[in-house]
Amino acid sequence: MMWQAQWQQILALMTQINWPNWLAIVGTSSAISSIVVLFMQGVRNKFVRRRERNDAALEVAMSLEAYARSCRAMIHRADWVRAEA
Repeated sequence: MMWQAQWQQILALMTQINWPNWLAIVGTSSAISSIVVLFMQGVRNKFVRRRERNDAALEVAMSLEAYARSCRAMIHRADWVRAEA
């Protein structure tokens, strides 16, 4: 019997609530929350893209440096062979 009284109290409270005001508050807060989440995702993606660009640039620079070293070694070998001949 105790739970029936509590249930009736809950139903009475639910009928006293002004639903249009609550729905407006919930709808507004949901919209603001969505905007904030989308903004934060955009900021995070911006930093991720910048980091990926920097990583790609570093990888290209390292590859070019390795290529320059191998070219220098080839030139040195060619000079050495020419000097021996």
